[in-house]
Amino acid sequence: MANFWDVFKKIGASLIVILLILMLAITFSSQPMEEIIALISGASKVGSYRGEPILVKDYSFVYNECESQFREAGLTEIPPQFLQSCIYQNILALYVKPTIAKDLGFEVSKEFVEKQLEDYVKQIYRAQQKRHLKDDLVPIEELYQRELQYLPIYRRIAILEADFVDRFFLQPFPVSEEEKRLFQSSIKIEMEVLAFTNQDLMKNFVVTVSEKEIQEKYEKDKVEFYQKEENKDQRYPTFEERYKYIKELLENEKKQQELTKIKEALSTLKDPQNFAEIESIVKIKPIKIMANFQELSSVVVGDKKINLQKPEFLSSLSFLEEKVIGPITDREITIYAKILDIRKENIPLEKALIPQTQREMSYRFYEYVLEQYKKRGEFQIRMISNEE
Repeated sequence: MANFWDVFKKIGASLIVILLILMLAITFSSQPMEEIIALISGASKVGSYRGEPILVKDYSFVYNECESQFREAGLTEIPPQFLQSCIYQNILALYVKPTIAKDLGFEVSKEFVEKQLEDYVKQIYRAQQKRHLKDDLVPIEELYQRELQYLPIYRRIAILEADFVDRFFLQPFPVSEEEKRLFQSSIKIEMEVLAFTNQDLMKNFVVTVSEKEIQEKYEKDKVEFYQKEENKDQRYPTFEERYKYIKELLENEKKQQELTKIKEALSTLKDPQNFAEIESIVKIKPIKIMANFQELSSVVVGDKKINLQKPEFLSSLSFLEEKVIGPITDREITIYAKILDIRKENIPLEKALIPQTQREMSYRFYEYVLEQYKKRGEFQIRMISNEE
């Protein structure tokens, strides 16, 4: 029993020493308390580089920025591989590229960034003074703290250094508008497209209106006409005079009812990936077309010119699945599309621009440099959701 208490007392003394060391580290550390506690628990680390942790707060910042960029581009549903690629590249920019910048002799000082931020905040404050009443002004100190909260100094330094590295390796060969146009026109998309308006659907409806229905509608309208005080002394048109109008009105009402049924059927498709089922409902056949990427904003389908530069369509280009994309709405046109093939055609040699080979070599060399720095610094990262 005595031995047990001796061991217990030794363990207790060790724990007290460890706690004292942690308290001293926290007391003299410049890091925020919540960050230190998160580091101790391992909750704020999503990876590491050169023995230093890649922090969750940086990952969360990058995640939100990437998500925001895709949303601004119009993507309501962001493909996971798009988001992960964006996060990965931006974490490289915050952690790996600044190391390359320093080795190239380029290092951004804290003083430089602080001065840059001060000047920027002063500009915002002056702009405020022109637009707002004195009581509505946000104090310059608060503006400064807001900017720091969004983008701390260390992160601003990393972004500037990463930008320098990108420009160092890639700026000698900028991509021209002509090259962008050539590249986009070389991407060919083969697809089946079904495009229709409400009027197209209604043309196919065959409805009949009986004489009895026309007569009943005439009598009802006549009664309602004379129920209005201002019409007491007015003459209501004869049945023959109103016949054509009432007939067309009733036909249109029946067509609208049929249109509603079709819309309901399309919204409850048993197999949304089945073009045959959509075709059987709308009674219109899809058209097979070939378009290049540059033409997507004005694709000609039958007698219609449609815009496929839509998030729903563009986000599907990364998945070559046999599935129907839609419904996509372009003005009054409803569109369903199925991508059959995507291929890149070679640009004719006489149209290729001279720097193309050098640029490709530059990109490859840059990728090689990044890979070497990642290996040397044992770069590791795990992808997590922003809710973790």
